[in-house]
Amino acid sequence: MAKLLFYRQKRVDEGVRTGLEVGEYELAWRFDPGPGESNPILLWFVDIKCEGPGIPDGPEQAQEWFENHGQMLRRGLRSYAQEIKTGTDIGFHSTTWNAEPQTSEDVQVTISCSASNRVSARQMASILEDMADQWDEILDALEWEEQAER
Repeated sequence: MAKLLFYRQKRVDEGVRTGLEVGEYELAWRFDPGPGESNPILLWFVDIKCEGPGIPDGPEQAQEWFENHGQMLRRGLRSYAQEIKTGTDIGFHSTTWNAEPQTSEDVQVTISCSASNRVSARQMASILEDMADQWDEILDALEWEEQAER
C-alpha cells in the first residue's frame, strides 16, 4: 500500500523546509533559509501522512492527488487546529489527529505535529490554520522532481 507524506518544519534559524514523499522517495521540496546563522535544530514540525488503496505511487499522480484533495486536507488541518487551540505540551512525542476516511479511495489521513519549546507548542494551532489558509500557495512553491532535473 502506497504512502504519501507531506511535511513542513521550522528550524531555530527561522528556516522552513517543506516536502512531499512517496514511500522513501522525495518528490518535491522547498527550503526557505532563515535570516540568521544556520542552525538545523527544529522548533516545530507538521506531518500529513496519507495511506490506503487510493494513494498513487508515481510523482505526477501524487502531485495531482494532493491538488485534488486540498479541500479535505485543509479541513483536516483546521479540525486539528481546533482540537489543540490552547496549544500542545512540549517533548519528544507528537500529538496526532486521525481523519475519518473522506475520499472515495478509502484513504486514511493522519496529521502529526510537535514543538521543541513552550512558545512554539502554544502556537501550533495557528501554524496549522496558516497551513490550511496557504495550502495552494505552499504546494505551488514546491520544486517538483521533474522541475529540478531541468
